[in-house]
Amino acid sequence: MARKKKQTTEDVIWDLKFTIKSLNKRSAKAKKESEKQRLRIKDAIRDCDKERANIYAQMSIAKKQESLNLLRLAAKMDMVISDLSANMEMQNMNKDIASLNVNLQSMLETNDVISMCRVMDDFQERTGELAHNTSMMGNSLNTQTASAAPVDMVDSVIQ
Repeated sequence: MARKKKQTTEDVIWDLKFTIKSLNKRSAKAKKESEKQRLRIKDAIRDCDKERANIYAQMSIAKKQESLNLLRLAAKMDMVISDLSANMEMQNMNKDIASLNVNLQSMLETNDVISMCRVMDDFQERTGELAHNTSMMGNSLNTQTASAAPVDMVDSVIQ
């Protein structure tokens, strides 16, 4: 019996990105279908067939809603990708800090000045990277929060 390989976070992120592309394509297709139905409405009105126009209108509305729902789902998945990426970055930073702690502990036990200098330089470099990565994550989270902007701000941008 074949064992199923455990998915890594990178695999999940890739799968989500692929799914987002698929959702966006499906949304575009639904929007196009909605527009086709609107053209059929005009034809039905021109032919004075109100019942057919109503049916086409209902189909157009349904396809438009489908398109919007698919776009909303894609946006939510994009936010999940941001969260997963930030989480993955934090895990990597935690591993780096853990290895630094081991190095610092062994340095303190040896009392070797040269190794102390190397470890301290490494420590300063990694804490600088940590500060940079933390800053980048903060910016990413702020961007994600901005994507969930209040409705009045979105409306003002649209106008």
